[in-house]
Amino acid sequence: MLNRREFLKYGGSFAIISILPSCAEATTKRPFLNLLPEQKEIEIGRSYVPYAIEEFDGLYPDREVQNYVKGVGLILTKVAERRLPYEFYVVNSSQVNAFALPGGPVMITRGLLLRLNSESELANVLAHELGHLNARHHARFLEKQFGLSLLLNIGALLLADKPYGQALLQFGQIGAGLLSLKFSREQEREADQYGLLYAYKAGYDPMGMIKVFEMFKAMEKGERAPEWLSTHPLPETRMAEAKRMIETLRPTGQFITDTQDFQVAKEKLLKTKPSFDEFDKGEKAFAKKDYSQASRHFQRAIELYPENYTARAYMAYILAMEG
Repeated sequence: MLNRREFLKYGGSFAIISILPSCAEATTKRPFLNLLPEQKEIEIGRSYVPYAIEEFDGLYPDREVQNYVKGVGLILTKVAERRLPYEFYVVNSSQVNAFALPGGPVMITRGLLLRLNSESELANVLAHELGHLNARHHARFLEKQFGLSLLLNIGALLLADKPYGQALLQFGQIGAGLLSLKFSREQEREADQYGLLYAYKAGYDPMGMIKVFEMFKAMEKGERAPEWLSTHPLPETRMAEAKRMIETLRPTGQFITDTQDFQVAKEKLLKTKPSFDEFDKGEKAFAKKDYSQASRHFQRAIELYPENYTARAYMAYILAMEG
């Protein structure tokens, strides 16, 4: 039986079997062999949403914070080229990260939100992930991995009535790659270009992205680099190029830098941080099978914030084992 991480890793491998002839990409306007129809891309992304949420410690349990981030994201989608069913989620991980899944889902961690200082910074982070989606970077990854020969091999496996588990083990690496997709410098430059333009068109100060970059660089010099940098390379040249892009936009007039709504959302996050800090300690103890220590941290997390449902789930699991 597959465990949670194995299921996440292998679960969506058979969603991609349709093939279309060559066409031009809607956003980049350059010829590209689109093996993956847009509807299939959307279906793949949707299928991975629950596993991605679980992998990043569930959804942050405050509806107002979720709705606020979704609202900022939907403002940005109005100026994006691809008409995808975009969705925005705040996941409850303490990691400093944001990512997208094929076809529209965008996720930002509680840990990254806590590091941001303004709505323009949030908007630029979300716009950057929309840039990856509009440049079809996730779709290209899938097309590269599921080339024509691999698609035919999958079909042959199905026709041969191979065991489902065996097929998953042979072709399931693709699913894991969606959550740890490492972008090239060219892809990052392209996502920067789209993201800065989207933020600008939506009325946000594009310098918010530079401030985010500076925050990441400062963290990189500390004890632990943010997880975002493991998939989004940030050389000094990229920051310089982003600044040049902003100069070409010639931003003038009034831009949204910050709002009261952002500060209210961040205050909520700050109030729950002690609870989730305790949860992180408990999770580390749990991984070491020190269930007594883990229980103490989880119990403290629940006392600090009763809606810490992930801590409650771990506590229930430990109690079931002890019972």
